[in-house]
Parts: sequence; C-alpha cells; structure tokens
Amino acid sequence: MTHASARPKTRRGAALVAAAAAQIAAGGPTGLSLRALAAQVGTSTNAIYAMFGGKPELIGAVLEAADESFTR
Repeated sequence: MTHASARPKTRRGAALVAAAAAQIAAGGPTGLSLRALAAQVGTSTNAIYAMFGGKPELIGAVLEAADESFTR
C-alpha cells in the first residue's frame, strides 16, 4: 500500500508517531515493535497498518515529524 504522505492526520496517528519515536530512540529502528506500540497507544496493529501501510512507512513518518520539528 502506498501513501502520499506519511504524516498522521489524526491524534491517534500523531500519538503513534510520538510513541514510535520514543521506541526508536530507546532501541533503534529494530527496537520498534508494532505490537508493543499498539498496546501502548491503545489501538491494534491492524490500525497501524491501515494508517501507515507498515513499519517502514511509520519510520518514515517519525523521520518526517523530526524533520519538521527542526525546520520550524
């Protein structure tokens, strides 16, 4: 599934990106667990796949959010 932008459009999507960023900061990209992330945010792994398409796209959204925070 291809998404035009990895930027989340909902509060839950933003919460997922923030929580994913924290997981990546703690353990690197390989430390990102979609199951743990879903449980932490109170959603399902299916919702993550529906919003982002997969782990690579979610990591892309994390990078995009970090880039935006530096360019403001």
